[in-house]
Amino acid sequence: MAEIKIQKIATSVDRSLPVFSEVDHVMQNVQQRAFELFTSRGGIGGDALADWLTAEHELCWPAAELLESEGNLIVNVALPGYRSEEIWVTAAPREIVVQAKSTKKRGAAAHTVCWSEIRNDEVCRRIVLPDAIDVDKCSASLENGVLRITAAAVKSAEWQVSKSIAA
Repeated sequence: MAEIKIQKIATSVDRSLPVFSEVDHVMQNVQQRAFELFTSRGGIGGDALADWLTAEHELCWPAAELLESEGNLIVNVALPGYRSEEIWVTAAPREIVVQAKSTKKRGAAAHTVCWSEIRNDEVCRRIVLPDAIDVDKCSASLENGVLRITAAAVKSAEWQVSKSIAA
């Protein structure tokens, strides 16, 4: 298991790092692509979420999941073929950004790719968290092509009330 370094941002208002403008740019591209999908269907409503998810998948989004366990939030991101030195994680109190960029072309030259859902160049994923995390208690590791980020959740009184109302 390879440990991954995490760039830790202490406050949610500090969005001055280049990673945040890069993610904003990716999100603009996703929005544009989702709109193109919408208009290609003639502007008929009802599939906005499907259009958005398709745009994310087409442009750069690796598969991910968010879990909650014993006071921790756990994010798993599928990054098959990426090495630990090709992955960057940025953690802020309410979001995690994962970027990966390959330094080599994947797949042997002797193979012809018939189709692939595995991105082989650069990916970016922004995960908005349902609750704040303690960025100082955040760790990440890569094992068998899955990046696992674990962070201690900071339970606010407001979050506890809203969660109990929803239950």
